[in-house]
Amino acid sequence: MKKAFFFLVLLCLFLLNTASTCCDDDTIAIVAVAKSPDSVRNILNQGTWGISYFFDAKINKTSSFLGYKFTFGANDILIANGVSADYTGHWLVTRTGVTAEDSNTNIAISFSSPIAFVELAEHWNLVNITATQLRLRCVNSSSGETNYLTFEKN
Repeated sequence: MKKAFFFLVLLCLFLLNTASTCCDDDTIAIVAVAKSPDSVRNILNQGTWGISYFFDAKINKTSSFLGYKFTFGANDILIANGVSADYTGHWLVTRTGVTAEDSNTNIAISFSSPIAFVELAEHWNLVNITATQLRLRCVNSSSGETNYLTFEKN
C-alpha cells in the first residue's frame, strides 16, 4: 500500500514538472545590444573561441563544430582550427543606425567550405557580448526563421 502511494505521488510530481516546462511557442525576449565595433573587435581578438550553440533551420547543429577553436584575427581573417582540418574564413563587425536608439551591432561571418561552416555565413545581430561569451542571432528575411549562434571563450 505504501509503495502504491509513493509511486502515485512520484507520478504526480513528474506530470507537474512536465506540464511546467518550456514549450516551443513560448516567446523569448532578446534585445540586440549596440556595442561599438572597436570594443567588439577587442574582445574577440583575445584568445580562441568555440561554438557552444548553433541553431539553424530549426535544427541544433552544435555538434558539427565540436573540437574547433576559432580565432578572430587581424585583417578580418577567421580561422577554425580542428583536430582533422583547419578552415579560413572572414569576419567583420559593423554598426547600423544613426542614433543609439536605432543602432545595432552586426557581425558578418563567411566561410567557403566545408558545408557546415558555410552555414555560419550570415550577417548576425549581436545579442550579448562579455569577455567570455558572444551571443548572436539572425532572422532570415525570406523564411522568417531565427537562427542562433553562441561562441564561448576557450
